[in-house]
Amino acid sequence: MAKYTLEDLQEYLITHYAGKDEGQVVTDTFSFGLGVTLKYSDDPSLPPFDYMVAYEMYEEVLWWHGFVRFGSSIGHVSTPSVGDSYIDAHDIGDGSDTVIFNNLQIPDCIDMVPATEEEIVGFVKKCYRCGYMYKSGVFDKAQKARVGDWVYFRDLPAMGCSRYVIVDISDDGTEASAIPLEEGMTPGDSRTIRLWRHECIPFKVGEKKRLSAEMAENGLSFDPVSCVFRASSPRSGLNEMYWYITDRFTVRAEQDRRTPAHDSRYAVGNYFTSPSEAEKFLSKVLALLHRDR
Repeated sequence: MAKYTLEDLQEYLITHYAGKDEGQVVTDTFSFGLGVTLKYSDDPSLPPFDYMVAYEMYEEVLWWHGFVRFGSSIGHVSTPSVGDSYIDAHDIGDGSDTVIFNNLQIPDCIDMVPATEEEIVGFVKKCYRCGYMYKSGVFDKAQKARVGDWVYFRDLPAMGCSRYVIVDISDDGTEASAIPLEEGMTPGDSRTIRLWRHECIPFKVGEKKRLSAEMAENGLSFDPVSCVFRASSPRSGLNEMYWYITDRFTVRAEQDRRTPAHDSRYAVGNYFTSPSEAEKFLSKVLALLHRDR
């Protein structure tokens, strides 16, 4: 199931963080719902403490902790290691996607056992389809991904990039095919992202526009209809001159100020970085018009 257990995390923190002094007690950093109650030791004989290793272990332990099966239902116990526990989310055990999100006090008569990995994954996917994402031990409203979105994925290892474009979503809506935008806004190989595990955060409009321009300067553009990247024609720098063909079939020059009109001309191909290119294209257009008469 989990890559790490609570015991693994506690052992790492004791040997790398707090030392063997049993009198050491809590820091909030690693105590949420796990009973990990240690504080930092400055003992120079301890091995180096790697916060990212500890955090990965902590997230993994926390992620699988507290899911239970009772009767035919799967649920999540909000405070599995502390008193006054309650179930904050559970299905109704009929195989449907119905999930109830409330604070159900746990009666003594309920017989609960830890859920299996398959049961946990199925339940969390079900919650995601209902519009909720499980993160940091609680269920929050999910930001649903859409095909064509430019997004970040929270808690996803960078693996050389942090920006993605979603190009496909599974039928059940829980997984996405996403293309990473690597250094220089160069698209990488498509990756499968578990949407039920990693929260997606859409780009802000201004950020998307800026990065699209950066991509264009590297000779690429993204087609949101077919969700593919294409080689694009070169574009002049901001406030530099470009040429286009008017509706009167003349060539006109303008400064590219990245306005909607300029972006539109560039998107449809009515954009040239030299007057000779524009004149050459116009000659071809006029020749076609005369031929068809």
